[in-house]
Formats: sequence, structure tokens, C-alpha cells
Amino acid sequence: MKADVKFGLDDENKIVSALFNVKFLQKDIPFLILAIECFFNITESTWETFIDNNIIVIPQGFAAHLAMLTVGTARGVLYAKTEKTEFRKFLLPTINVDELIGQDIVFEL
Repeated sequence: MKADVKFGLDDENKIVSALFNVKFLQKDIPFLILAIECFFNITESTWETFIDNNIIVIPQGFAAHLAMLTVGTARGVLYAKTEKTEFRKFLLPTINVDELIGQDIVFEL
């Protein structure tokens, strides 16, 4: 299994998105691919703490929390989309999102 998380930003609407991709592999060939993107509205007061000159810095811990919520959503989507198929036996295991997100997420404005 290969997994990653990428982040997006909508500065105008104060939204951070987390895109989780996971591939289930057999002999390094993907046989099941799932991509889920969740959008998070950020309060004005929190958004202001992210701004530093002309960059927005999403702290690693906060980014990891958003990623964890997105992975949980992906787990539910995987179950719902495969429940009546042969793929239902493939579960999304516990994922240490701290390993996927090793540092703050930085966006230039």
C-alpha cells in the first residue's frame, strides 16, 4: 500500500483542503486506488495566526489533524464503495499521519 496527503488552499474563502491518495498494490501494481479530498473552513482568528508576511504556514500538528480526519473519511468511503464487491476485504489500516506530514505546510501568497 502507498499513501500520501497533499494540501490545498483557498485564501479568499479561508479554506484548507487535504487530499488523501491511497493505492493498494500487488507486485508493485495498483489494483485499487482511492482519492478523497476534504475541505475545512478555518475561522478568521485562526487564519490570521497562519499568516506570516506573504506566506501562510499551516502548523504540522494542525495539518496532521486535518489529514487524520480525511483518512477517516477515506476509510468510510472505501467501505461504502466496496461493500458488495470482492474488494470489500481490503481495509484501510491505521496510518500514522505524522509520518506523512513531517513539517509545517507552507503556501506563498
